[in-house]
Amino acid sequence: MVTIDSDAHVLETPLTWEHMDREHKNHTPMVVTQSTGEESFGTSGNVLKEFWVVDGRIHNKQFNVGLDTAIESREMSDVQARLDHMRELNIDVQVLYPTLFLRPLTVNPEIDYALCKGYNRWLGEINRQAPSELRWVVCPPLLAMDKVREEIMFG
Repeated sequence: MVTIDSDAHVLETPLTWEHMDREHKNHTPMVVTQSTGEESFGTSGNVLKEFWVVDGRIHNKQFNVGLDTAIESREMSDVQARLDHMRELNIDVQVLYPTLFLRPLTVNPEIDYALCKGYNRWLGEINRQAPSELRWVVCPPLLAMDKVREEIMFG
């Protein structure tokens, strides 16, 4: 019997946005760091919390994340590490969902399309490394309805 984890997530990183089209690079999310005021500590003992800035708005980065999985597996920078962890858990297939896209990021259709397309190309590349084990959910740019079909067909 096949075991499927139907609600696995990936953490977007700056590498995710390298898959954005050149003409959309001005919409690349930025990471900012808060260095005081929270209980999360960096390696030097200083308080450290990161956020995404998308379309001038701040969003949590790595919010509600189980830290029992290695970062290279969570961020998909090492697909084999993800597959190895799945084997440890006796999981045969994971359906991958985004983390950043769990809430609206923008009201701008161009930015929505740019982000969704970049994310989808990133996950598509990851999927090609393990197509049987790592399935994924395409992010449709719902604010750019004329582009939704394109993204669904890509996925």
